[in-house]
Amino acid sequence: MSVFIKGAECDGCPGCNDDPCDQAPNAPASTLVCRTAAASQSKCGWDEFVTSTPPKKYRVKAQSGAVVYSNGGFTYTNTWGGNKTYATPACTTTETRTLRVQDDFCTPATDFTLNAPGQYVIADVIEAGASINGNYVFQTNACDTTVGSSNGPADSAISSSATSLGVTADQSGFSGSMSIDLSDEYTTAQLETDTTNAIPSFSGSFTNGGCTGAYYDVSTDELTITKRTMEYKFTLPTLTGFTCYRLEWNEHFAPEGGGAATDTPKSYQWDGVATETGVYTIAVPGSQGTTTITDVVKTCDCA
Repeated sequence: MSVFIKGAECDGCPGCNDDPCDQAPNAPASTLVCRTAAASQSKCGWDEFVTSTPPKKYRVKAQSGAVVYSNGGFTYTNTWGGNKTYATPACTTTETRTLRVQDDFCTPATDFTLNAPGQYVIADVIEAGASINGNYVFQTNACDTTVGSSNGPADSAISSSATSLGVTADQSGFSGSMSIDLSDEYTTAQLETDTTNAIPSFSGSFTNGGCTGAYYDVSTDELTITKRTMEYKFTLPTLTGFTCYRLEWNEHFAPEGGGAATDTPKSYQWDGVATETGVYTIAVPGSQGTTTITDVVKTCDCA
């Protein structure tokens, strides 16, 4: 913040003797004090299977399909359903994924809810690599209520798009297919709203070290947004004997990454009684950048 003393006749300054204020600094300085309120939010969810630019996040991951295992004339059918969901803006997850096992021994089919560590399905394993040689939940006895793991079929055809990942089992004894599908994109527009709603009310004291300005930033990958607003005021010096005291300044916006800055002029005229100005608010800028207080001019010549 730069402070200037207006070079004018100091008709309202005690003891000025008509000298310019910049020669006889009888217009004492005021103190700028501020407080801010800010929020920074990030997108949560599942990454795309094929990344785009900027990258996207999806809040629902659904699973579907069935893989059949045949052995010695007996058939075991594993059917998956349900989804995992991110609730925003809190970014908490819920899981309603299930595994249904149908075989030649138990009637009716047995449902297992997959909500424990390690109890995941073929598609989860596919997400981690290019094959499904790892362990995954595949039950081969519906009479057994304990969900177990076994090696997946090693030779499988895998297909993917930005929002869908699938596998077709073609190893001996296995058949069928399984997929994960992503939906409900966490858009940048929604993140804008969530960040605005997360900004708290102003609280705490005004300080002369808190004048960091109002601020708006979107990360280059559009996964994080930061917003800050600011309240400020000037505390006035002792003005005993003064007939006039005036402040002028700019709310100065500097765009992020350069470009033409803009100034919004402001002023305050002392009423002869007050010890501080009123409170001014700078909103979050409408485009990326920072708004601060600059070019403060004080004068006791108000003619």
